[in-house]
Amino acid sequence: MTSPVSPAEVPVDTRLVDYLRYHAALPGTKVMCREGGCGACIVVATAPDLNTNTTRTFSVQACQLLVYACANWDMKTIEGLGSRHDGYHEVQKALAGFYGTQCGYCSPGMVMTMHGEMERKGGQVTAAEVERALDGNICRCTGYRPILDAFKSLSVDGEDKLKQKLADIEVRAALGSEVRGVQNQVPTDRAAVWGETARWVMPRSQWWSFIGLVSHLLSSYSGEYVACGKTPVTEARDLNSPTISDKKGRWFHPTSGD
Repeated sequence: MTSPVSPAEVPVDTRLVDYLRYHAALPGTKVMCREGGCGACIVVATAPDLNTNTTRTFSVQACQLLVYACANWDMKTIEGLGSRHDGYHEVQKALAGFYGTQCGYCSPGMVMTMHGEMERKGGQVTAAEVERALDGNICRCTGYRPILDAFKSLSVDGEDKLKQKLADIEVRAALGSEVRGVQNQVPTDRAAVWGETARWVMPRSQWWSFIGLVSHLLSSYSGEYVACGKTPVTEARDLNSPTISDKKGRWFHPTSGD
């Protein structure tokens, strides 16, 4: 990230996390505690090392660093690591493939912590180093086992079963790309699967928009329950009184901020 700043536009007491989110328009870096205790705001920095006259790369808590202290530093945020447009980084793919996200809020910090550790170690990290690196990252919903398993699968001494699972994830991702390519060639304006007890319909044009789809189903099939988007399937429902749920799922990719 290269962007000049001046006191006229950016106050001298601006934290790096606020600069990234509100001045550089990079909201993938999250903010939570503002005390350096949760890891949600972690980014990766490459800074001059005055002792060796070289540079060193490390992860840093953006809420604990003033933006003016970052002069001559190169900063990498989750947006610069990988995205659905440019392709995902191996760390992002591992975390998503191991189901290490739930709400996704802490995921960018987790990913950048792991990326910073791998950069610092030249890509050769051990399972023990993964655990130590993530000591300052807090997850409030998923639990740490899938997160640790995901990142340990990238370590030099990770368990064979984790590395095999990572390999399976990469194969599924490759197959998924082929399936999506075929799907995009379907000329119909909608795709539908009709089962004995349920029907699945995906709108593929403005005509078959959300409102039109719901109206069609409710008028054609009396007593059906309409589950929209990511409506929980365990949600209480009365099949004699059709219900429309407007609950929305997570539409951004948790490991890239998209």
